[in-house]
Amino acid sequence: MKRKSSQNNYLDVRRFTILICLAFFIAGTVAGAFYFLYCSKHGVSPLTITSASASWKSAFSSAFILKIKLLLVISILSFTLFGSVVIPVVDSAFGFVLSASFCSVIKAVGESGTVAKTFSFLPLAFIFIPIFIVLSAEAVDLSSKFCGFSVNPYRDSGIYQRVLFIILMLAAAAVFSAFSSFIEAILWTVR
Repeated sequence: MKRKSSQNNYLDVRRFTILICLAFFIAGTVAGAFYFLYCSKHGVSPLTITSASASWKSAFSSAFILKIKLLLVISILSFTLFGSVVIPVVDSAFGFVLSASFCSVIKAVGESGTVAKTFSFLPLAFIFIPIFIVLSAEAVDLSSKFCGFSVNPYRDSGIYQRVLFIILMLAAAAVFSAFSSFIEAILWTVR
């Protein structure tokens, strides 16, 4: 009998929680885009985007601190009883804010800076969001274990292994967040 690879096994076991977190994130993203369209149609500014030139260091620190706060909230919620309910809501809120922000930036910069500012969101999309979704799925799984039920019945590892895995994922996510923020800061300050 052929044994499955660990990557396939990981996705098979966590498919349900990854899909839940991803669905909430996508729902928040769609809601943020519709919110922006609704506000634009009625002449209300959903977000105020300042086009003041920021330095590279301030852009980097702002992006990095925001990501670390979000990762810490998800990680702390994984150790609570209500985290399995609140974490998908946090995913949805992040998608909402990200979508509304992206739409506002595109509207604020106009046609002249659209390409550079659009590329500044790519590291967030390709580096941070996948890590955020996987960390959210792990956090929902760990939180459900604290509640006394398991979202993934196929996974039967100890609580200490899960806690260690969350801590290791948080450390890896912090490194990838720094890398993503570095690229975003460079692209954001390009004129």
